[in-house]
Amino acid sequence: MLIAVGALLVILTNAIMFVLPPLLPIIQAEYGLTTVSAVMWIFTLLTLGGGAGYILLPRLADLSGDRNASVFASGCLAVGALVPAVGDSYPALLIGSTIMGFGSAAQLLPLGFLRRNLGEEGIITAVRVLVVASGIGIVVGMIGGGLIVETLSLRTFFCILAAACVPTTIASFAIVPHVPPAESGGRIGLLGTVWLITWVGAVLLTLTQGLVWGGAAVIPLIAGVVGGVLWMRVERKSSAAVFDVVLLKLPLATVACLSMAVFGAVNAAFLLLLSSYSQVVPSSLPPEDAYGLGRTLAVDENAGTFVSYAVEDTRSG
Repeated sequence: MLIAVGALLVILTNAIMFVLPPLLPIIQAEYGLTTVSAVMWIFTLLTLGGGAGYILLPRLADLSGDRNASVFASGCLAVGALVPAVGDSYPALLIGSTIMGFGSAAQLLPLGFLRRNLGEEGIITAVRVLVVASGIGIVVGMIGGGLIVETLSLRTFFCILAAACVPTTIASFAIVPHVPPAESGGRIGLLGTVWLITWVGAVLLTLTQGLVWGGAAVIPLIAGVVGGVLWMRVERKSSAAVFDVVLLKLPLATVACLSMAVFGAVNAAFLLLLSSYSQVVPSSLPPEDAYGLGRTLAVDENAGTFVSYAVEDTRSG
């Protein structure tokens, strides 16, 4: 049962991360967003929220216990999906994406509670569950996103997603053991994490809005750079630093972090750009900004496979 809960957390969180890219062109059309950068901020905030969760949730599990951390993360997924379902607007979707992104870091928690509850073989089992369930979640998310585009409204989709997160939260509470915290009296680097996400977000805001805002885009860039420098100076002296500076000074750790950053950037860019370019209907955009293949995902009932077909442009009849 514990392995099943761990697998469910990993599948659900990966599915959420990979279900949104096929929906981005639909979101852009439904909410009347005029730029690609505006719709891409949905995925960006999902990722930034995930970054905060990757830092804070494992630490929360160490200080508060595996059950509390798992329930809190699953609850964030449910609340994050419920916000755009109720709000049904672009700002609500941005808020919900940030909360869902934070909860998506729940995929790390099975590494802890399986290791602590399954004995010596626990870490091996945890890694196997993480790898296999991640693959399943990615496939479910990508294919599910395409089918959702064809059959459901965005509001209905987020309602279903919120409903799916509720039993996960209940299962986490009922099955994950509440063992004594691994540490007592420790601190969570909440301020440092929020500070980190803020200055990184400011730099990203400049990169995405530079052509739109012109010279005004320099303001968030300066704020982000200054905030980053101050953050590094404060973190070096903090007793609850976000990152262990001693660990980051190790050559292999630094190379591993840089490699993961490059792989993550390339994968995210390919996923977002390919999904968006394939689905956007060129005639739905101003002629000077037109791009895309105008294609979508559907089921071939005869062959039982997924095929791509051209979408009829409803605006031109």
